[in-house]
Amino acid sequence: MSADAIVRIDDITLAPGHRGHFVDLLRSQYVPGAQARGLELVDIALTPPVDAPDLETHVVIIWRLAGVDAFWHARRAAMTDPSVPAFWDGTADLVTRRTRRFEQSALRAGSIEDDPAAALPSRGVHYIVLLNLADDTEPVLEPPCTVRRSCFGRHLPGTVGRPDASWELDADEPLAIDAVAVTGANVADVVVFGDVVGAGARAPGLRDGIKRTLLLMVDEHSRRAAVGAFERDLLAMPRHIPAIRNWRLARVASSQGGWTHAWEQEYAGLSGLRDDYMRSPYHWGVVDGWFDAEDPRCIVAPELLHLFYEAAASVLAPGDGDEPPSRDPFDFAPDGSPVSSDMSAQRPCARAADL
Repeated sequence: MSADAIVRIDDITLAPGHRGHFVDLLRSQYVPGAQARGLELVDIALTPPVDAPDLETHVVIIWRLAGVDAFWHARRAAMTDPSVPAFWDGTADLVTRRTRRFEQSALRAGSIEDDPAAALPSRGVHYIVLLNLADDTEPVLEPPCTVRRSCFGRHLPGTVGRPDASWELDADEPLAIDAVAVTGANVADVVVFGDVVGAGARAPGLRDGIKRTLLLMVDEHSRRAAVGAFERDLLAMPRHIPAIRNWRLARVASSQGGWTHAWEQEYAGLSGLRDDYMRSPYHWGVVDGWFDAEDPRCIVAPELLHLFYEAAASVLAPGDGDEPPSRDPFDFAPDGSPVSSDMSAQRPCARAADL
């Protein structure tokens, strides 16, 4: 077996008397679609080795994927294949317990980042204003006077979700949403951050990097222990993915999209997000199960926003030269009035190249 290959193991316990029926449904309704998605069926092992109608049956199904690209291809295909939820819904009464795990050769073990990260200082209330931009129009953004720092970025190709751009604001106190003035764009949502679960910085003052935000929605019926485990797994990602230079996980206080969490990262370049992050075994082998509707651990709704843009300066951990001394000098005059309503007259701390 190739060292790049990924092994998926579905471990299932069946209620007494359902062994034959479940295996028949598995072979007829699930296996053909799984093979079409790129999974190779290696084995179906049954314990006990004979059908004892008065005993539970343990089923271990072993699949092989050619590598990380095959993994993500199968994941995306399963999301749009109605036979996948139909199979698990149709067999739910037969199954008493189910887990899923992934294995890969130890020769492919990734690095662990032991470089300690600095804590991120609090900067009041953080907002992300999601914008749909008008064609061939540069938006004019006028933050209220209580905003200490504002950062604008156009989302890059590969972004998942409708908004075209993010306008990020740090305010000393809560803002009235109607106080955010935007011309030349429609406000799709205003995401108001609440409690910060965890954050860190390995690269304060990062320049010309990539700012990424994942907005997600945890099922409201999820157990508190499961939500806590999910948050801990997310916050462990930087240790396993050194390309994550700065990060913050926050709960969302309010948004029109109903988001519950915002998971933000900063990278030195796009390869950190597209390669290091997406191909990390910790990502696909540990964290992704919380998002995969086919995984018993899943607590995250399939609707999410994956947004990223080029940032001239760090949004999460700005350097000394990027922080205004008291009031942002390129946003406001000393009397609190806007210096200019033209974004081109401001020095945005995070901008993206035109798409």
